[in-house]
Amino acid sequence: KTHDTYWIGTVSVVPPIQSENEKQAVRNVLEPMNCIPLFLHDEIEDAHYLGMCKQVLWPAFHNIDLLEMASSGWGQRECYDNGGSGSVSTGN
Repeated sequence: KTHDTYWIGTVSVVPPIQSENEKQAVRNVLEPMNCIPLFLHDEIEDAHYLGMCKQVLWPAFHNIDLLEMASSGWGQRECYDNGGSGSVSTGN
């Protein structure tokens, strides 16, 4: 084993965790699994989820088809320069 892995993230439950005793109980359960819970205020959690997650991360990882594949350096242009056969031109 060369490194330890940790999970750090929010804990969302219904009804929401309110008291410090409840938060500590969750920490105690998750700690042996190298999980570090974050307890965010509603306004911050909403801003993160609706802002960063939905407006930045989700589009970045789900709209790959919008990239210009021919100039991305992924070798796609060569495939299509050969009549779409899927074979890559070696330039020889």
